[in-house]
Amino acid sequence: MAIIDLGAVRAAAIILASASPRRVDILNNVLGLQARVVPSTFEENLDKTAMPAHEYVQRTAHGKALEVYERLVRAGGAPPRLVI
Repeated sequence: MAIIDLGAVRAAAIILASASPRRVDILNNVLGLQARVVPSTFEENLDKTAMPAHEYVQRTAHGKALEVYERLVRAGGAPPRLVI
């Protein structure tokens, strides 16, 4: 997927469900976004032998983003527009 309107993305409240310093650097310094870091507590313990590598990565990323989204909603805030 290509991002055509980076301005619209910059206007969104982006939540990064990772504490990776490199991902924060790419989003905030390279792309000029202002992503807020909310590290996920999702346990990365899916069985890697039970699925292809790309599926493992997708499921893990989905689990991390969903955990952060649900935690922020339970905390009483407005639902985030974008969790990555």
